[in-house]
This record gives sequence, structure tokens and C-alpha cells, in this order.
Amino acid sequence: MVPSDDSNSKTGLYLLVGALLLAALGLILGIYSLSVASSLRGELADLREHSGSLEELREQATKAVTDAERALGRVGTTREETQRAFQEVGNELSSFRTSLNRLTIDLRNLTEKVGELEQRPARSTVATTPSHAPEAGNVTAPATTRPAPERTEDLGPDRAYTIRQGDTFSRLSLLFGVTIDELIAANPGVDPRRLRIGQRVIIPEPGN
Repeated sequence: MVPSDDSNSKTGLYLLVGALLLAALGLILGIYSLSVASSLRGELADLREHSGSLEELREQATKAVTDAERALGRVGTTREETQRAFQEVGNELSSFRTSLNRLTIDLRNLTEKVGELEQRPARSTVATTPSHAPEAGNVTAPATTRPAPERTEDLGPDRAYTIRQGDTFSRLSLLFGVTIDELIAANPGVDPRRLRIGQRVIIPEPGN
């Protein structure tokens, strides 16, 4: 059976519509492909930038490690210097302690000697007459030293005296005209070697 003209025209129309659809689909696919390619190019550029950033980060990390190693070396040197300084300070303190102990011993010995000197009785000096015979009318009595005058303004009603800076029994004996033995006898509970400022001692009457 031979097809009619209507069938041929319909077939041609269908073919034309199909061709148009295929062309439209191809156009859409082309546009999509261009969009995908553009996106891929952008991502590739980003990857290249990130690759450069990663290289910079690696260089920075390497530099940081090098700086840290140098810092650790300086810390080790500082620790050694600190230990050496502490050792020197310890040696100086040991030497100072030894010197201080020696000074303490010398001071104790000196204090004992001063105490012994203060406990010795005061002696009066008597001038002797010349060995040759004196001429008539020129005879003089032997001269004797007299104690210093008593400072009664420093004494209380009970003859109590308040110890001041630098006072010793030797100084008080010269100040009030009494002997050290008399001062010790009048103050049995007082240690002459350990007088304290503000301490009160009794000054006996001279000659008692």
C-alpha cells in the first residue's frame, strides 16, 4: 500500500520538530558545558592560589621551628649562666659567714678583756718626794691625785644613776669619784660587762 501525501507531510513535520528539539537540547548542553568549564577554571585558579598559600605556610612553619630551636639554645645558655651565678653567690655567702664568725669570736674576746679591765680596782697615783734632802723652808706635802668631782645633778634621791650611751663602770668611777670595787659592791645584781641603756645603778658615797 502506498502512503498518502498527508502521511508524508506529518512525518516531515515530526522530523522537523525532533530536529528543533535536538538543536535546543544541544544548545542547552553547550551552555551547561561552558558554565561547568568556567566553574572548573575558577576552582583550578583557587587551587593554584591555595597551593601557593600552602607553600608559604610550609616556609613559615620551617622558620618557626628554626626560631624555636634557637630559643631553646638561648634558654640552655641562660640556665647555665644562672647556675654559675648562684654558685658564685653561694661561695660569697660562705666566705662572708666565715668572716662573720671570726669577727664574732674577736668581739667576744674583746668584750671579755674590757670586762676584766673594768673589774680591776682603780689606783691612785702618789707623787714621791725627791731623793735628795729638801732645803729648809721649802718642804712640800706629797701630791696625790683626787677623784673627779661628784655630779650630783645626775643622781636621784636614792643615789641612783640611769645608764646612758657609752657608760661603763670605769667611766662612772671617774665621773663620781668612786672605785670600781665600790660600784660592784653597791650593785651586786648588775653585770658590769652588760650594762643596758636606761638601766639604773646605785652610786655609793665616795670612800664607803
